[in-house]
Amino acid sequence: MSVTRKKTCRVLLVEDDPDHRDLILSKISKVAWFPVKVQWESLASEGISILKSGRFDIVLLDLSLPDSRPEDTLRAFADEFPALPIVVLTSLADEDLVENAISWGAQDFLDKSTVTSELMARSLRYAIKRKESLNHLRKQNEALRTFSHTVAHEVKSPLQSVVTALHLIRESALPKDEKNTLGRLVDLGIDSTTHLTNLVNELLAFAKYDGENFAKQPVELSALVEDVIREVRAFHVMDDAEVIVEGEMPVVMGAALQLRQVVLNLISNAFKYRDERPLKVTVSAKLQKNGWMISIEDNGVGISETDLPKVSNLFYRVSGHSEIPGTGIGLSFSKQIIERHGGYLEVESSLGEGSKFSFFLPA
Repeated sequence: MSVTRKKTCRVLLVEDDPDHRDLILSKISKVAWFPVKVQWESLASEGISILKSGRFDIVLLDLSLPDSRPEDTLRAFADEFPALPIVVLTSLADEDLVENAISWGAQDFLDKSTVTSELMARSLRYAIKRKESLNHLRKQNEALRTFSHTVAHEVKSPLQSVVTALHLIRESALPKDEKNTLGRLVDLGIDSTTHLTNLVNELLAFAKYDGENFAKQPVELSALVEDVIREVRAFHVMDDAEVIVEGEMPVVMGAALQLRQVVLNLISNAFKYRDERPLKVTVSAKLQKNGWMISIEDNGVGISETDLPKVSNLFYRVSGHSEIPGTGIGLSFSKQIIERHGGYLEVESSLGEGSKFSFFLPA
């Protein structure tokens, strides 16, 4: 009868306090579920260096190291080794830091003052399994994104050729009589292929932003909003419409092109979903505890209670407005951008009275 030998778990312990190091090592030495091999380093720079030259299954990481600030330590490890599970070791009574550790890339955290061998074993085991699942999902998402991007590119060029050909037929080969059946069919073909072209373009943009890493930079929302308003005025009739910027716009941290896309989507939607009344769109900013809430409010057709929870779903179109051109991507796209900035998007609306779209950006 053969005995299956359990795989050794290779652990990198990054801890500068010798007493805490010995405590953690004593707990690991008593792990009975599987064999564990530990290597110890005392500095963040040393830990990163040894990970580049060796193979490990998991990192036990103290955030309070002499050569790195707590908020920078985890980010440095998570950015450099995104596929490697990290368990944060803490003796700090800082709930915000522990909560942020998960969002910064840790799979778990252990309080050094209360950790036991059983808890240590469970944390190591589950952190590795959890990271394996996340890595698998990430690879699947990357493959799907690459596939959709390739398909969209392959479709885009032939579609443009079809649109161009139909326009040439309409202009040069068909009578100008609007009641001509063949002319109406060509017009239908132009409208359908134009819609499909717009859909492909938006899908390409959606896939691009979904997979794009970006560095946050100061963004002057005042200049950004004014730029969007100029573009909106160039594409929409403004005789009975106005866009007002109420109060001062802040400087926020983010990616300017992405945030511009959000503001453009929301203001453009106000023009698309308006009624016969003169349109008024108000852009405003409100300082909150941990950031800024940017709001874009209109007096348009509004959204029903049934549609309201679904408006940010990908491809969802508000009922009763099938005549308005659109793909159902824009709002979902905007929501994704804001969430990748660490914020959130919310909607308030009353049918027949108007809508207020707000997005929060952390300070």
